[in-house]
Amino acid sequence: GLAPEARKQVMQECRKADPALYRNAEKHALPALAEYPKAGYVTNVDTFFPGLSTVSLPLAITPVPYVLICTSASSVFADPKVLDAAGKALMAVADHLRPVVDRLPRD
Repeated sequence: GLAPEARKQVMQECRKADPALYRNAEKHALPALAEYPKAGYVTNVDTFFPGLSTVSLPLAITPVPYVLICTSASSVFADPKVLDAAGKALMAVADHLRPVVDRLPRD
């Protein structure tokens, strides 16, 4: 994930880019981001689109941010065990993809 100052800057950019969406999402999205260091992934259940939920994690920050995302109907992720399984599966995929991302040109 991002260092705290960089995360704060990104969140300010999000707020500036779409204030209404930010207001609607911040109640759920900010606590989800706070869970990332412990869980290793971020979950958003019905946060951005009713009926859709995501599990995501950063794949790389540089040269550009890459995020690995799994989106599904919220009903699929209703069971916390399923949500956790999806997060752990994404973490395993990320482990396989990071060497590829690390070889990408840096310019």
